[in-house]
Amino acid sequence: MHALIEMFLEDTPLEYWACIALAGFLIEIALNGHRGQSFRSILLNIGSGFLICVSMLVIGPVTTMCGYFVARHFGSGLISLNIFNEGTALAQIACMLLYILIRDFFYYLGHRCQHTVSFLWDIHAIHHSDTAFSVTTYIRQHWLNGPLNDLLVTIPMALVFKLPPVTMFDVSLVLSVWLFFAHMNVRLQLGRLSWVVTGPQLHRLHHSSMPEHVDTNFAQYFPIWDVLFGTYLPPKKDEFPPTGIASGERIDNVGTLFFSPFHKWTRRIAMRLQSSRAD
Repeated sequence: MHALIEMFLEDTPLEYWACIALAGFLIEIALNGHRGQSFRSILLNIGSGFLICVSMLVIGPVTTMCGYFVARHFGSGLISLNIFNEGTALAQIACMLLYILIRDFFYYLGHRCQHTVSFLWDIHAIHHSDTAFSVTTYIRQHWLNGPLNDLLVTIPMALVFKLPPVTMFDVSLVLSVWLFFAHMNVRLQLGRLSWVVTGPQLHRLHHSSMPEHVDTNFAQYFPIWDVLFGTYLPPKKDEFPPTGIASGERIDNVGTLFFSPFHKWTRRIAMRLQSSRAD
């Protein structure tokens, strides 16, 4: 049992997710008091994060194997971007930023698919269901979201680009800090710099339940992809809209969070079968 717990902690980001989320929560409390905080929502988010880590441990090897077979049959790293050869800290920072920029491009494409393809949205809607937007909203995701991101982002990126290695920094830690930061419930406004990096105000617009904000600001890290593809919506001064699913759908318990996509898929298949029989 002890060995299983050690393996779980070593092979999942649970420990540093917990540390980052706790730090962000304390900052939110210091800056906002309890405004906008829902402890029931936070507990649900934490439970969701735990399920994600279990999914990483159980399903992660399967997606890794899929990536291996795809690379074996189609090749990998068709375009080499190994343009930084020095091992200096500055070169490593450049390598890391290049990696994040390229990953964000593939994430942008996959993220738009999640908002436009109905069966993908059924999974992604979990993440948008938090009406009490906070630092822990980042880990309110369905447990299938990790494998889905591997298929939509990680594997395609590895097939197309060969990127220089980043050995001096823990990229996964940097990405996690950035993502938790982008979901923080803080009144931080970047103003004219909002198109440079994704901050809490800009990403809150993406999570907004207001119709004028729907399907905007898809990039995770660099909004330049939204600017280039016409989905960038700059936040107005002091604009911090309510969040949640625009349709008003509520996903606010563990059972709904766990089974919601399957219920929707079953219902959709049943409707199509009825429709085909009627024809």
